[in-house]
Amino acid sequence: MPPADRNSLRASIVTLRILHGAMCATIGIYLLMLFMVINSQQAAERNLAPPVEGASTPAPIKQEPPGDVLTIVFAAMAAISSVGLLVVRSKLMPKGADVGRTEALAGSSAALPDQLGPAAKRALARLFTASIFAWALAESVAVFGLILGFLHRDVAHYLPFGGCALLLLLVMTPRRAQVEGVVRAAG
Repeated sequence: MPPADRNSLRASIVTLRILHGAMCATIGIYLLMLFMVINSQQAAERNLAPPVEGASTPAPIKQEPPGDVLTIVFAAMAAISSVGLLVVRSKLMPKGADVGRTEALAGSSAALPDQLGPAAKRALARLFTASIFAWALAESVAVFGLILGFLHRDVAHYLPFGGCALLLLLVMTPRRAQVEGVVRAAG
């Protein structure tokens, strides 16, 4: 394989890993953002000056968090997203992307093509598209938890959703064997 093609294959793997890492990092960023907003709201509520006697300013309205029904609805939507991403991912992934961990450790005797032809480039583009789409669906699970955290003003409502999203993203970590399998299958 010429160095330029080897580098482009390496660049594809690195690009996928950078994108995946960024999607994983957003889970932590959501948690940090939710924590900071909730703490600043609580601090602002503690620092409110008591109403002056005889003043005509109304007392602030205390907003009640939504009930359990909304939490159940968001959990159902997150479950649908989780199952949907597995189905969509299996339909969108190009041939050769289903290389398992065992095959990756054993290695493949089939050599990579000398040059990445148009079919291999299309297969890589399809791998990128399917991966990014699946990662976005996994991240949507965390977004449901983020919304619930804001509505309930509690980080604890975010944690199971964020944990599930992070687990889904870690399961879908891009592997070198997966990218090489796609290139080999494209011929």
